[in-house]
Amino acid sequence: MDCWTAPILEKAQKNNRAVKIWSAGCSSGAEPYTLAIIVLDTMQKRGHEQNVTVTIFASDIDDKSLKTAMKEEYSDEQVKGISSARLKKYFDRIDGGYRAKDSIKIDPI
Repeated sequence: MDCWTAPILEKAQKNNRAVKIWSAGCSSGAEPYTLAIIVLDTMQKRGHEQNVTVTIFASDIDDKSLKTAMKEEYSDEQVKGISSARLKKYFDRIDGGYRAKDSIKIDPI
């Protein structure tokens, strides 16, 4: 997955720039969290985690969807495609599912 993230992160690091990503139509929030996980995994793999600031913004036209996304909670069914290693790394286990850890918090707009 780092075919698109690695070049962006390397250019940002080289030019001492921040990376901002906008996830439009974020619905339940799964989309921006997926982006966050991909970016963080790439940063750690390539050694950028201390050198590049990445901010992910999430928006949706539907207020109800935004409120759902802002809860940052996902059922066992919703996370079934995420590896156990990534679940452990990026989510805390809660009753009936998972909640995103602070390391991948998204800014709703």
